[in-house]
Amino acid sequence: MEDFNLETAKRVSGNVAGLCSWAIAMAYFYGINKEVLPLKANLAVQESRLAQANGNYNDAQAQLAAKMAEVAVCFRFSSHDLQINFIFLF
Repeated sequence: MEDFNLETAKRVSGNVAGLCSWAIAMAYFYGINKEVLPLKANLAVQESRLAQANGNYNDAQAQLAAKMAEVAVCFRFSSHDLQINFIFLF
């Protein structure tokens, strides 16, 4: 296959040179794509895991906000009771 190169193809025919150039480009693309496809598949898996983790995080944030609201209500009542008790002491 040492005769299958661009210089030899240019000497023989312009059409053959174009075909040779295309074949070389496809071989190069295949080599690169062979490495990229597994990376793309892994990216899809990791994006799915990220979406699930973000969903869990948002659920936890909602639970935290609800608990913080409960604590704020309890603290408001508690501080009000402390003020009333403090007034009655004096």
